[in-house]
Amino acid sequence: MKGFSIIVCSYNGSLRISKVIKFLTQLKVSNFHFEIIIVDNNSNDDTFNVAFQAALLVDKIKIHVIKEEKPGKANALIAGFKQASFDYLVICDDDNHLNENYLVVAETIFLENPQIGIIGGKGILPDDYQLPQWFHIHENAWAIGNQHSFSGEIIGEFPSVWGAGMLIRKSVWNQLIDNGFSSFLTGKKTSKVKMAGEDTELCILVNSIGYGIYYDERLTYTHALPSSRITWNHLLNMKIGFTRSQVYFEYYVMYLDGQLKTRDVFKRHVTKNLFQSFYLFFSGYNTINYYKTIFIAFVENREGYQLGIDKRNQITRILELCKIVIRLKSIYAVFRNFKYDCY
Repeated sequence: MKGFSIIVCSYNGSLRISKVIKFLTQLKVSNFHFEIIIVDNNSNDDTFNVAFQAALLVDKIKIHVIKEEKPGKANALIAGFKQASFDYLVICDDDNHLNENYLVVAETIFLENPQIGIIGGKGILPDDYQLPQWFHIHENAWAIGNQHSFSGEIIGEFPSVWGAGMLIRKSVWNQLIDNGFSSFLTGKKTSKVKMAGEDTELCILVNSIGYGIYYDERLTYTHALPSSRITWNHLLNMKIGFTRSQVYFEYYVMYLDGQLKTRDVFKRHVTKNLFQSFYLFFSGYNTINYYKTIFIAFVENREGYQLGIDKRNQITRILELCKIVIRLKSIYAVFRNFKYDCY
């Protein structure tokens, strides 16, 4: 059915969800309709009831409020996608306020580019935020700023856009399901810091079945981040999550390119990668600067210190590769389950 299904996944979002619903009901439309699907993702606050009461106050726009007991945004998205009635799916976080023309612009892009499966937009912060000096260097970690240098289809071996404000054709999502889609990132986590990247994973799989990934800077949304999340330690945790996921994405792409035709080949690649990562982390261990870097990064934890992020990422990569070695069989089975050669 022609229109948009907007999926809002919320964990403990009782203080944010009413405002998001208000902004969404103000979106402009042309010759299409839209619905809103609120997914309470295993919250332990009053998110569900607040969303339900807010929905009762809205006329003309259909709002569904559902629960997903399995934690993790990927699980919440799958639940929301199952509920969706319209041709295009929109991922809107509970602190994203979409520009009023968001759907109108997106419809034009989809209609003019039938080969495009996913579209991404640009996040901006409210004007009154007080930001640390290092923020703009790392703003993409919070889904803020330009995702690419120009609007249009993203060309390259690793095209992706972030999940905040992402749009996907429902027909493409259904094709993923028909082809054996299984999100690795919905699996059991083996770290206190969760993996991130269900958005990148989705882009990789959509691209693998022949659809393009598109970015358009006209698709803007305000990201109303709580100030408590704009901290150096929060950035470090996000970077660890990104690095954990990045390891698996590299092997996704290698599998797509036909480089991992057997499990033994996969094991050899992982082992080689592990040794290279060890070498990179300990490179320069016999110099004073190496130990100075380690001290500043891990003991002092100096705010804004880029080498500190780099060293943490290197350690995270080593630990994740070790986990892959242990779980090699099950991880390779995830790759094999999906029919990548379906087009």
